[in-house]
Amino acid sequence: MDDESTIEDYKAGWISAYERANTNVLWGTEPSSILQDKVRQLKSLGAQRVLDAGCGDGRNLALLLQHGFYTVGVDISMQALGKALAKAQLQSEAAFCLVRFDVEEIESLFPPSSFDAIVCWDTFGQLARPDHTLRGFRSLLRRGGYVLLNAYTDQDCSFGQGQQLSESAFRYEGTLFTFYSREALERILVGFESLEFSNLSWQDPPHAGFRPYPHEHNSWVVLGRKE
Repeated sequence: MDDESTIEDYKAGWISAYERANTNVLWGTEPSSILQDKVRQLKSLGAQRVLDAGCGDGRNLALLLQHGFYTVGVDISMQALGKALAKAQLQSEAAFCLVRFDVEEIESLFPPSSFDAIVCWDTFGQLARPDHTLRGFRSLLRRGGYVLLNAYTDQDCSFGQGQQLSESAFRYEGTLFTFYSREALERILVGFESLEFSNLSWQDPPHAGFRPYPHEHNSWVVLGRKE
């Protein structure tokens, strides 16, 4: 999308967002309402080892731990991971690991076939190289493993906010927001068989210092299986 220096600026934007949130959690304390049913579905499909790619301050990672997954959370912000650690430690029986790393380079962090499932929730729209990242996800999944992600649509409340970079991308508070048509998303889901592809909306609480008001998200929600 942009040159390497600009891509690094987008990543720095998220580090700054967590720093501005200071002692507050940026995303709230409750997991995404939509994600709860999907996590139960992953459990029913037999997933055990799960990567939370872009775990942020841990609201959804805590949900994965509650369902008994061995969970690895990865995020670029050390401040976010500190808050995620505090939440994860409340799940006394849960096995987890947190790693500061760039999700877009995740393939270099773990051996191939390390995970049964990868959850990329409220992160995919911030990726500057989504096709590259999906190839990495595919490498890290075992044969028949699952990817669960959401990708913002142009009906999302954040569409059009900030500096327009292209027809489908905007720079907001120093971060990247990309919005997808179904066709655009299907084109980059190479190597995944779509088990579910739905359009869903949900309410999110205010995000301190970032989007400080209640708002509604609209996304494509995809559950895919590695071919």
